[in-house]
Amino acid sequence: MDAAQKTTISVPEMTRLLGLKKTEGYWLVHKKQFQTVMIAGQMRIVLSSFEEWYANQTHYKKVDGSAPGSEIKSISYSINDLSKLLNISDDCVYPSSTVRNLVERKGVESLIRNKHGRESPLGSSLPVC
Repeated sequence: MDAAQKTTISVPEMTRLLGLKKTEGYWLVHKKQFQTVMIAGQMRIVLSSFEEWYANQTHYKKVDGSAPGSEIKSISYSINDLSKLLNISDDCVYPSSTVRNLVERKGVESLIRNKHGRESPLGSSLPVC
């Protein structure tokens, strides 16, 4: 089958794609990070759901070098990005904490994604400079 027509990949293919060990790959599958199907007794990952997951996380990187998080980066800003946009000086002792406090005070919808892509509310206030 031509790679352009491929709709699923095996777990070993996914682990090679991300440069992971077997256990790490099955951990992602177990955490239901993307859709899987059973075909002829073999677990397969639906390629479109894998690509959607990849575009919405920033921890795992493909070994071919394509950058992760393209979708999430197109609709959101990191604390560091906001610091630069708001021209908050790097001379400030805690530039990111200043931005965090602004976000919290103004009630801006925010979330933090940990290294595994799980969401949690924006952390507690840090000191303002």
